[in-house]
Amino acid sequence: MPDMMDELRAIAPSHEIPAWATKVAAGGHEPTDDHPVVPGVGRLQRFDRPPLARRRTNLLLGLAAVVALVALVIAAAWWKPWEPRVATPAAKPTTMTTALDQKPAPATARRQASGYIVQSPTMTSAVLCEAWRQDLTMDQGGCINVISPLTGIDWSTIAWAKTGTDGSRAAAATVQGTLHGESFAVDSVLDTMLPTPAPTSEPSLCSAVPLTGTKTTDAEQLIQSLVGGYQAAWWTGATSSSAGVLNIAVTTDYVGSTRDAVRNSDYKGAYCVGTLPGPTFYDINRMDFSQISYASGTGPHSLLYGQPSIALPRVNLRVMIRVPEQDAQIAAVYGPDWAAYVFVDPLFTLVP
Repeated sequence: MPDMMDELRAIAPSHEIPAWATKVAAGGHEPTDDHPVVPGVGRLQRFDRPPLARRRTNLLLGLAAVVALVALVIAAAWWKPWEPRVATPAAKPTTMTTALDQKPAPATARRQASGYIVQSPTMTSAVLCEAWRQDLTMDQGGCINVISPLTGIDWSTIAWAKTGTDGSRAAAATVQGTLHGESFAVDSVLDTMLPTPAPTSEPSLCSAVPLTGTKTTDAEQLIQSLVGGYQAAWWTGATSSSAGVLNIAVTTDYVGSTRDAVRNSDYKGAYCVGTLPGPTFYDINRMDFSQISYASGTGPHSLLYGQPSIALPRVNLRVMIRVPEQDAQIAAVYGPDWAAYVFVDPLFTLVP
């Protein structure tokens, strides 16, 4: 391999080779006028700026951060964590088991309701009210608690109607007809106040002989002490000298302990302990009533005819009229398993 100095002499044979060229050819460095040569400085200067690959990595990391931030903003706008979450029922079931004493009626069936038909001179149509005060001279003509607007009322056929101090007319009656939207189309007016349909017969958990002299108050403290699994309590077999047999219904797990509690209590009358299908009384009272207003209680109940006549674990829903569409609403709120123990308490009843 030819020597570097030989190549230089071949290129410029007639010229004097400068000293700096000789030094460079030997592997040295020629200092500049302004900067002296310091070993390693050249290597450091090559890293003053990051290489292309590093710049590309930094760019990709920056883009990824921006994309993540945008995704977070979009997710927050869609999810809205600052808004409260409201639990909604699942898809409404199409079928359910309805309690025997509350079968819904067809939407076109004839219905009836009892109350007071009232119409004042300022009212365009009559209304059905729960009560009427002749001394009240308000716009509603003394009507108390409107049940429903009425159409088809002919006062000339209501001979027993009374006239109030403000010129309003009122009559205690039972109206029969069909429900059209929020109005009741009357086709017959009866001069009587018909009661609501009679409830079903009282259930019995067992047979026992009533004890003479037993009073309902004898069991009050006992019933109040039953907490776990308690469903309902009612009396059967009442006679002129006894309240009858005390029936106590609890869930299956509490039958034995309830019998022991009755046996060790101060109550000495006849009793039966058994179980009924459906929820406990505690479960009923903690049901969510925000979607359907209800009156928790026992047995059929009427605004016009007093308190329930029998005691069963149930929820009583007060509605204007019993229609088939209510089944799906009840099942959606209370669940298909308990819907059969939610009893609808309508102001209007069916006309047989």
